[in-house]
Formats: sequence, C-alpha cells, structure tokens
Amino acid sequence: MTSDTQKLLLQTWARDISHVVTDGTPKAEFARLAKAKGWVGGDEQWCRHWKMCFLEVYPYGKCKFLLFLLNRERGRRRGFGMQNAKQCSANDGNRSATGFDTDCKDE
Repeated sequence: MTSDTQKLLLQTWARDISHVVTDGTPKAEFARLAKAKGWVGGDEQWCRHWKMCFLEVYPYGKCKFLLFLLNRERGRRRGFGMQNAKQCSANDGNRSATGFDTDCKDE
C-alpha cells in the first residue's frame, strides 16, 4: 500500500472525530490518530487498524503474542520442531533473528 493510500485510509478513520491528517509519515499520522481515537498501542483496536493500514501484524505490546503464535504455526507447517519455542507475555522478550521472541518464560 502506498503512503498516499495509507493517508487516505487514515483520513477516512479520522472523519468521525474531525481529526486532521497532516504531512507526517503514515506511521506518525497513525500514532496521532490513534491517540485522538483513544487506541492504546498494542490493544485490539490499534492492532486491527495497524494491520489494515500497513498490511503487517503490529509487532509490539499485546499483539506480540499473536505474532508468536503465527510464527509458531509457520514453523509447524515447515516441519520445524517447536518443542523449544517459548511463550511470551506482552511485555517481555526480544526479537531474535529467527522471528521468535527470546528471554521469555519456557512453555
């Protein structure tokens, strides 16, 4: 999705609160709109709108666990053993090169 298309989508979401989308980057404008709408970074509303706008799963906050589950399922489809996968809470762990979170609680 192009920046112009993303801004049009943001403008559509902003209409009901008379929020003005300015010339910032789409991600900066998303953050401004989210604050005006009362979306909290990583909550269900934030993540749903982020995915629609940027065509990717929001990788931080409460959405991180959903990303972990998606990565785990992809690993299963590829035939990788997942016995060493770790379950993470919303606030801990770091992204590793493999796409899995590290420094989390073991399952």
